[in-house]
Amino acid sequence: MSPRSIRIAIAGAGNVGSFVAKDLRAKGHEVVVIEQNEALIASLKDELDVSWVRGTRARLHTLDARPS
Repeated sequence: MSPRSIRIAIAGAGNVGSFVAKDLRAKGHEVVVIEQNEALIASLKDELDVSWVRGTRARLHTLDARPS
């Protein structure tokens, strides 16, 4: 049985969110990170091979946004 790749959204790019995102990408999953801090996104964009949505995870329009 081959492993299945899934799409996962992570709310927050702090220490835990970044670690989980990096681990899941290493396992071949598609990861979207939702983060409202633009400076944090800029500092992690080169380090994390994930899609980003800038916004508050509690807002419906953020959850409907297309990742960049």
